[in-house]
Amino acid sequence: MKSTVIYSLTWALISFYLYWPLFFSILKKGNTRKIILARVYGGLLFGSVPIIILLVLKANVLNSLGLCIPEGPISWHLISIFLIALLVPLSYFQSKSSSNLADYPQIRNSQWNFKLIFQNSASWMFYLIGYEILFRGFLLFPLIDEFSLELAMIINISIYSLCHATNSFRDGLGTIPIGFILFVIAWKTNSILYPIAIHWAMALSNSFFSVRHQPKMEFVKRKKV
Repeated sequence: MKSTVIYSLTWALISFYLYWPLFFSILKKGNTRKIILARVYGGLLFGSVPIIILLVLKANVLNSLGLCIPEGPISWHLISIFLIALLVPLSYFQSKSSSNLADYPQIRNSQWNFKLIFQNSASWMFYLIGYEILFRGFLLFPLIDEFSLELAMIINISIYSLCHATNSFRDGLGTIPIGFILFVIAWKTNSILYPIAIHWAMALSNSFFSVRHQPKMEFVKRKKV
């Protein structure tokens, strides 16, 4: 087994323990500043360490992580763009559910001004870049090079689902279909850029639609006195 695969699997397990228990502990306490800092910490943890490992191993960082312009059949480009466009209106309806509103938005402030909107958006986007570098980059392309496609997919989706199962069993199961879709898109386009954009569309639209549907939350132009 190549050393890159050993390091990718090892880091996935280590980062699991370094991030998820801490994040969910912070999330339950509902401190806005700590939630934003936890996202930044997650983005750095998930994204920077794989890059450092690959540099030490003198591997091709961009190819090993899928940090390149999407390529491949035009059909997969169109599918990816269609998903991005479709997820926004779907989020509007899904965000109304009581199960969603119990967890989102993660930041539970009653009033959302421009500063909070920016902090929420920027921290989500930064976090998801690192998140995709780990799951659709470091845990995908090195594994495909070493194992069969089927085995690489099983390992990737299993670890992805396991990370979400730390929050709830329902979340763990719910990530299997989206994990499969993002895996295939990254594989077919040889890039993680579409998965990043898809995850941005999911997270940001759900976050702000959830604010709209929360009875005790509102968007404000300026902080009320």
